Amino acid sequence: MHLTIETADDSIGVADALLAAPSGAASIRATGLLPDAGKVDAALVLTPSGTRQRLFSVGIDADSASALYRDCGLRLGRLTADETALTVDLRHLPRLKPEAMTALCEGIALGCFRPQKASGPALRFFLSPEVDLTAHTKAAETAAILAHWTNWARDLVERPAGELRPDDLATEVAAQAAALDIAAEIWDAQRLEAEGFGATLGVGRGSDASPRLVVLRTGKSDHPLGLAGKGVTFDTGGLNLKRDLEEIGYMKSDMAGAAAVAGALFAAVALKRAPAVIAVLPMVENMPSGRALRPGDRVRHPDASTTEVVDTDCEGRLLLADALAFLARQKVRALIDVGTLSDGGGVGGEMWGLWSNNAQFADRVTRAGALAGDPGWHLPLRLERDTMLASRIADRRNTLVGEPDTGQVAACYLDQFTAGIPWVHIDNGSNAYLLRDTGPWPEGATGAPLRALIRLLCDEA
Repeated sequence: MHLTIETADDSIGVADALLAAPSGAASIRATGLLPDAGKVDAALVLTPSGTRQRLFSVGIDADSASALYRDCGLRLGRLTADETALTVDLRHLPRLKPEAMTALCEGIALGCFRPQKASGPALRFFLSPEVDLTAHTKAAETAAILAHWTNWARDLVERPAGELRPDDLATEVAAQAAALDIAAEIWDAQRLEAEGFGATLGVGRGSDASPRLVVLRTGKSDHPLGLAGKGVTFDTGGLNLKRDLEEIGYMKSDMAGAAAVAGALFAAVALKRAPAVIAVLPMVENMPSGRALRPGDRVRHPDASTTEVVDTDCEGRLLLADALAFLARQKVRALIDVGTLSDGGGVGGEMWGLWSNNAQFADRVTRAGALAGDPGWHLPLRLERDTMLASRIADRRNTLVGEPDTGQVAACYLDQFTAGIPWVHIDNGSNAYLLRDTGPWPEGATGAPLRALIRLLCDEA
């Protein structure tokens, strides 16, 4: 995102202007555009030079919440994604706060996203001479970093699964890590076997694409933060083949957890606010074949415990279980895992679901999401979680038998791999990939909960 930010007094004319509030804006009054809060209107106007320009009016003012600036920016970005340049006139907002500037710029850049295309128009902002130009410029530059890595993750999620198999995803993540001087390792099947990742190998053995795992490390600490992200590059359900045609059609997005974790860490490093982190990203294809994991098979995890696989379509939790069991042995101070395991606990398409064994840690994560405009909802673990998944041939089953699987069941399963370490499980299956336009967000990948994780990482630094 190319940015130019300057202050200007009212004597300077600004063509193709975005006017952030209707009050005192004669050009908007002349076109009859008097929007409600958060609404975006557009019109073609004739400039003194005789050229036609697109004029946008937005119902926000200096006291509006950052979320409103972000939502307006999203809508404006979608309207102007194909333009080469956009001039934004905020001169009549002398009390504009830097955080509002961040939210507006971030929203525009996110709204301009198109898979595997240029990042949208160059942005030029005119601000009131009364604002702190240095602070607002820094705020816009922060927004550019937030949006860049969110859109990077969205682009990965949108990529066809035939073009992004486990090795492709691992190579892309490792390359971006190298560019940021982040320590990265790619584990192949032999290394996975040596480290005890039997569930990951089991899920991936039905595919002709070998599993991979990426380990990312930042900072130096005896007790880093542990992150895990599900990286299933395509999920057929395995031998428990998916029966919903709509669902299987977007299963290229089943690696959205890994993309979100990697993108968040990259953004925090780019912002120079990353804490010490070890991130583990297992990557597989879940495919049916004669070699595939069978219902009733048993897999072993890095902590030497075992799981009876009663449903091969509950594969994401198997990968995350391996990752959590491994991370728990690395003396981490807290754990976060992210994966598209269910519908996010039924929270709807505008937030993700969260389960935790530690209320204070859960509150920090949900607060970070709220402040980032990437909200989640804290849901309860089942009281009988220690016995509900009991197995006669293993330490546990990967889901219930004879009852519907839910995000809560997946969370109760994963809780058994945390070794009592403060832990949060984020299920972004609700909003990582939208099947329909929701207003601010178009159909497709959103990056969720990447921006929440960025905020949390920066807060933890």
